[in-house]
Order: sequence, then C-alpha cells, then structure tokens
Amino acid sequence: MTKKPAGYTAPAVEALMDVDDEMVIVGKTRCSEFVGNGEFTSTTPCGPLPYTDRADRWQASGASSTGAAAALASYPWLDICVATDTAASIRDPAAISGIYGWRPSWGMFPMDGICPGIEVADTVGLLSRDPSVLTGSIRKWVSKSKNLRLTSNPKRITKILVPNDDLSIMQPEVRKALESFVNSAKAISGGQYSVQYMNMQKTMSVWKGMMTGEEFTNLWGLYQYKHIGKGIMDSYQAKHGGKNPPLGHNTQTTWKKARDTDDAESRIRSLEKKSHATGDYVRHFLGTDTVLMDLMDGDRLPEFREESFQGESQKLLRGKSKNPMVYWKDIPCGQGQGYTCPFDQVSYLSPISDAKEMQTISMGLYGGPGTDLAIADLIDHFSENGLLVSVKPGETAF
Repeated sequence: MTKKPAGYTAPAVEALMDVDDEMVIVGKTRCSEFVGNGEFTSTTPCGPLPYTDRADRWQASGASSTGAAAALASYPWLDICVATDTAASIRDPAAISGIYGWRPSWGMFPMDGICPGIEVADTVGLLSRDPSVLTGSIRKWVSKSKNLRLTSNPKRITKILVPNDDLSIMQPEVRKALESFVNSAKAISGGQYSVQYMNMQKTMSVWKGMMTGEEFTNLWGLYQYKHIGKGIMDSYQAKHGGKNPPLGHNTQTTWKKARDTDDAESRIRSLEKKSHATGDYVRHFLGTDTVLMDLMDGDRLPEFREESFQGESQKLLRGKSKNPMVYWKDIPCGQGQGYTCPFDQVSYLSPISDAKEMQTISMGLYGGPGTDLAIADLIDHFSENGLLVSVKPGETAF
C-alpha cells in the first residue's frame, strides 16, 4: 500500500472554499481506517485514533470522522472541520467530544473524491464548537448545492417530537437536564412550533421489514470492498505471495465477508431495496415540517479508548435504549439529515482518573430530506434564546 498525493480537490470541498475568501485550510484530520467503525484501542496499521482533551483524556473519540471532533475539542484556533457521515460518522464523534455536527440530506453535495461507504447513504458535512458558526457555514455551503430538489421550496419546522421511551432509565441528572431543555424549547416557541413527547415503540410497531443494523453493515462492506477493498487486497496479494495486507480487525473481517459473498451484485441490489423501503417509513414519518429530538448515545457514553473500561462507569442510560429507532442507520436510509447539539454536561466517576469528570450530553435533531436549513433556523432560534451556546475546547465543554 502506497501513499500518493491527491490529484484534485473534491468538488464538495471546492464549493465550500468558493463561498468564503477568508477561509484558511490548516490541515487534514485523521479518520479511522477506511472511515469504518474502528476499534476502541485503535491499534490498526493506519495508526492510533486521535486523543481528545475532554474529561479524563482517555475517552474514545468515535470512529470514521473521529479526528475532526477531537481537533475541535482540543484547538481553540480551529473553527470548523469538514467530515463525512454514512452511519453517524459525524454525529457520534460530535456527541462524544461535545461538538456541534451536521450530517446533510443525502445528495446535497457530490461525493467525488471522497472515500466511499454506502453510495445511497454517504454524505459530507461540518462540525464546529459554535452553533452560529455552524449554521452560517451551512447556509453558505448549501447555496452552492446543485440539488434543487433539496434546496428549493423553503421549509419551516412546525413540530418537535421527543421520544419518551428512555425517560424511565435515564440517570436522574440526565433526565433533569433533558426535561429542562424540552421545557425551555416549549417556552420560547412563540407559537411557531409545537413540542410534544411521543413513544417510538408504539409508532414503529406497524413498520414492517425494517433493515437491520447487521444488514446495513453488510451493505457497507459489500459496497466498499467492490469500490476500493478488492483493488487494495488484489494489489497487495500480487506482490506478497497471496497474503492479505495488514488491516485492522473491523476492515479485515468486513472485506473478507464481502469477498466470500456469492453473487455480491445481487446482494447489493437486494440490500439497497430494503434500505429504500426502510427509508420510506422514515420519510413519511418526518415529512418536511417535523424534527425528531432525542438524547444521543445514552447507552454508550461515556465511552473509553480501551474496551475493558467500558463497563466500569455508569452510562447516561441505566441499560440499553428502548427506542427502536436506530438513528445511525434509519436516518441515512431515509436520506435525511441530522444535527448534533451539545446542551449540558453531567458528572460521572471515571475509572481512569478515579475522580468525578464531566460528560457532555447532546441532542440529536433529525429531519427529512431537504429540511437542513429549516433546522438550522431552529438551531439559531435556540441559540438566540440561550438554549444552545458555544462550547469550549479542553477538559469540559461548558
């Protein structure tokens, strides 16, 4: 495997550079191996995943677009980062590091020159520490989008739905913070939108044939192996007596499974069809005027770099989430968009520092295709009324 300089700038990045003459690109951030799920300890041949300055400094920084979130959590001179999101690759690292993030509607920008995950789910978006910097950058960038299906006919959010499935298993401090945020959102609505709790288990009980997480991951592996994995493995094997290249466990197992799949093209088409069917439910549910607002990664955070530490600290939820909506796959299946919005922090006893540390908690704001700017307006409204504020780099976000 050799490293060669890129022969051109990705069109999506060029579009972002075109809208702001004062933008200065200072470098690239590290991704997980082939923008995949990565490992907790991240001991792949591509090197370790970035460290974050948050909390006990031994927290995981997420996978895929991990470096973007870790950099913004660490460097005060950095304003925004460009990142990709196929299956929460922007949203999860942002939530872990307490950063604002945006996965745009699918098709907002061309994906040429960007490492593929799943063609029908890949997107390129932004992260920032400041909600206004994020939404301002989004508006400039979206103005360059050529996808009129997503950018024409301005939309307005009139309904915010908050799943109540996990309220009973939230840590008391987390539930108090979430309910305070929801109540404040109601108080400042001014009649522009409604805010109401709802039960996702009841709502989704009639959704049949939903794509599973395993099927979504299989589609990822099949598609990525076809477009980049096969070439890498064939080239390496030709030079090294048929041996596989040194790859991390996640990449190795995913690509091997794809390689050994009979009639892979037929399987890809079948899984894409199931993805579209799942997306139909999601799009119908969200429409163009609804936001689904929920606590992010409650049964994961805090999350540590070493897997052996994962069970040694209380999570935001006292058990596995009861919400059947799997945001990392269902929103991409629906070709929708999602924002990560840090709004508070709660304490936990760290198994690393053996002291109380602060874990940022974030809301995910999810909408149907083309609601990107409408939700940006909602975030501005929250920001203007003090519900969302800039986060700091360093040990704590607030």
